[in-house]
Amino acid sequence: MKKGQITIIIPCRNEESNVSNAIQSILENEYPQELIEIIIYDGLSTDNSKSIIESFVHKYPNIQYRENLKKVTPSAFNDGILNSNSEYIQILGSRHVLSKNYIRNAIEILNSSDKIVCVGGGVDLSHQTEKGKTIAKVMNSKFGVGFGNIHSLKKSSFTDTAGAPVFKSWIFSKVGLFDENLIRNQDDEMSYRISKAGYKIFTSLDIQSKYFVRNNFSNLYKQYSQYGYWKVYVNKKNKTITTFRQIIPPIFFAYLFLLVLILPLSFLINIADIYFALIYLPFYSYLIASFLIGLLYNNKMNNIFSFMYCLFLMHAGYGLGYLRGILDFFILNKNPSHKMRELTR
Repeated sequence: MKKGQITIIIPCRNEESNVSNAIQSILENEYPQELIEIIIYDGLSTDNSKSIIESFVHKYPNIQYRENLKKVTPSAFNDGILNSNSEYIQILGSRHVLSKNYIRNAIEILNSSDKIVCVGGGVDLSHQTEKGKTIAKVMNSKFGVGFGNIHSLKKSSFTDTAGAPVFKSWIFSKVGLFDENLIRNQDDEMSYRISKAGYKIFTSLDIQSKYFVRNNFSNLYKQYSQYGYWKVYVNKKNKTITTFRQIIPPIFFAYLFLLVLILPLSFLINIADIYFALIYLPFYSYLIASFLIGLLYNNKMNNIFSFMYCLFLMHAGYGLGYLRGILDFFILNKNPSHKMRELTR
């Protein structure tokens, strides 16, 4: 093992418009290229991703191409970790673009403390379409993603997870590899195990990664539906709720669903006035809050309504996905749904 060597693992599937930017940002980093090993795992892409990756492999000796036959993200992570002999490991999504100081500064922070084993940077949410622009605004808002989320950080601090994380490689021998059953939330589950073992995760806003969000609302809904669904799987595995903010969307939508169910009963026992007060108060409060937050991020009325719609889709996707996870994993004791295993792009 060379001192200071880092292996960067990039899972990729059908990312022809993003993967070259991710690779190029590593090649332009202010860190010795002879200490950087890049392994790109292609999940049998059906677009031009493979040919783009191979063009880099032919040009740069420190870049490797491997097929991810399982087409499961944590499988790529684990194979890269097991085949690495580096002092540090970075997990990098193919939609991320690193700032030039990212690797150097992350490693400096890791070396500053025995307890810090994972470092990530601030996340600059970028877009490629007008709908993507709205999605980026929603994901940047605390009302959208919750307080304490790395997307809404205002200063460098210890966090419960990290974006584009750089790890001390020995941590995986302490807490284990990524859970390959998790299509989503495998990073959150790993972060939980790290924290439970007594180690720290740090997010530094002095380093940044640019992340390209989904291009349309349909894919955003599917993405957050899977986040909610797989979060329940993580909770069941670890026998705990890892963060408080995760339960707010499912509670809200469960509340609305139950009120709809008792609507006929409310007329029969003459409590319709009370019923409508109960159902409209939280819902209108949500709409008013959404509108006010929309005003902060937009100066045109149609953009505000688009923001509110996007916000609702994200919360609904997460909340309803979470409720489905409770049904599947706790009530019916089923294995994960095949539909929820499908990757969304």
